[in-house]
Amino acid sequence: METGIPQQTLANWLRGTQPRWHPALKEDLLGLGHALGLTQVEQIALSISAGCIPPIRSGDAYKEDIMSEKLPKGWFSSGSHPQQYLMGVDSTIFYESANTAFIQAKDANPEGFATLMQHIKADAFRANRVQLSAMIRTENIVGSAGLWMRVDGLQDERLAFDNMSDRPLRGTLDWHRCTIVLDVPEISTLIAFGMLLARSGKLWIGDMQFHEVGSEVAITGRPPISEQPVNLSFTE
Repeated sequence: METGIPQQTLANWLRGTQPRWHPALKEDLLGLGHALGLTQVEQIALSISAGCIPPIRSGDAYKEDIMSEKLPKGWFSSGSHPQQYLMGVDSTIFYESANTAFIQAKDANPEGFATLMQHIKADAFRANRVQLSAMIRTENIVGSAGLWMRVDGLQDERLAFDNMSDRPLRGTLDWHRCTIVLDVPEISTLIAFGMLLARSGKLWIGDMQFHEVGSEVAITGRPPISEQPVNLSFTE
């Protein structure tokens, strides 16, 4: 395992010896956590056991101070109950050495949902088809999680929308790519998109991409249109 930490040091830690304090100890612990694939909570526990940060006191306020991250530039939090979720950039979980963003429920039974999102003018994409995709990893999702994208017209008229409600992410999943494809009509004024989490668990997202695609790429978020009427007798 390439962690940049001497083998004897690792052996001492595994035997339960508390690391000797030195200026690079925090960086060593981050390297170890990254190599082991630790979650943010596990990384915090490792730092506490090493004496790098004090134990978490009772009460959510102090815990939130440690775990919350500054929102990435250009992004903002929203949703029905964003105050019941943590979100930001995860300093311990990476996708192919690149930064990831996260949303995490503060407790086991939060209300509503939260999203980390942004919106842009639709001018440059009118009369075209656009694709939003990202690598997503989940941990203990009870409700649902995923990407979402919406195209608005004048007076906030919804012209196109997909929030992966027909293919929600649940449980614990390793990195895999999710995709949303929507048309942007000529009358579009705004495109909004982001990542969302409803109820408990944690969601990471990396390698997000947004670009135009051709008409051969199918639109997502709607049932396929049949060539002929089906089940008119309601027997199925």
